[in-house]
Amino acid sequence: MQPEDDGFIEDDFTDAYEEELIERPRGVRFGEGQPINRLGRPRGSPNQRTMAKRVAMQRHKVTIDGKSCRKSTLELVLLSLRKKAAQGDVKAFKLQRSLLQKLAPRQEGRSAVLILPAKLTCDEWEAVYDSSFPNEDVAERFPYLMRERKAHQQYTADIDRELRESQAVDRSKK
Repeated sequence: MQPEDDGFIEDDFTDAYEEELIERPRGVRFGEGQPINRLGRPRGSPNQRTMAKRVAMQRHKVTIDGKSCRKSTLELVLLSLRKKAAQGDVKAFKLQRSLLQKLAPRQEGRSAVLILPAKLTCDEWEAVYDSSFPNEDVAERFPYLMRERKAHQQYTADIDRELRESQAVDRSKK
């Protein structure tokens, strides 16, 4: 009787390959005692993160504004990026911002607001932002500024309240 023909051609190579796989113990891909990467990083040598940290924290003696001081490599990089960003270099600004976001400690719950007022004369400015100015005088002299004055007073009251609360929390942690 002839074996069934399934379209697969058997040859000596296939038989040898199957025999070799059967002979090797399961889980030993490269043979016993053979490392996968013989030229890999030796044990005990520093990895890239350790080397980068060592270089970033290395201190150098520099002269800034005529004063001699010691700065780390990271500080010098951030200072030079800040200088370039101040001169209008967009790439330096983006790089500095991304580095600071990665390296700076995160302060949750704290934010800053920059309020840019409309163009005001000196008298109008004092009427809105000087707390020693009585509300009645402002309402009499600058009635159109009363809404801004009340908004500023509310804002400063909120900031003062948040500051007192955060100080109370800090004291309770100690």
